[in-house]
Formats: sequence, C-alpha cells, structure tokens
Amino acid sequence: MTKFSKTEVAYTDKGTIEEHCSACVHYIDRKTCAIVHGAIKPGGWCKMFKAHDMARYTRNKRLAKARL
Repeated sequence: MTKFSKTEVAYTDKGTIEEHCSACVHYIDRKTCAIVHGAIKPGGWCKMFKAHDMARYTRNKRLAKARL
C-alpha cells in the first residue's frame, strides 16, 4: 500500500471526539498509520480519515489497554 506524507493528507495532531486516528480504519497502533509516513498520535486526524465499525474500535481499545 502506498503511504502518504503528512502534508499530502493534511495531518494534524488534534482530531475531534468523533474523528481521530485511533477511531480510523487505517490506525495500527499508538504511533503507526497504514497510509501515513512517520509517527502519528492516536488523537490526530487527516483528510483520509475513515471511521471503522464499533466492534473493531472496541477490540483495539482493549488491545491498547492490555499493552499498558
């Protein structure tokens, strides 16, 4: 998959309650996105944001807590 620069996707470290990296289908873990180069923040946002279904979101939250 092609990765984009943060500039290309208008990445910002501050998303909204509804739209943020950790609620996106492209989010992998605390600092990784499947389509954006470089470290990202879970609370960040970019124009490629695509919300995932609640089941996956809940699973990711449980996994993130288990890693703490």
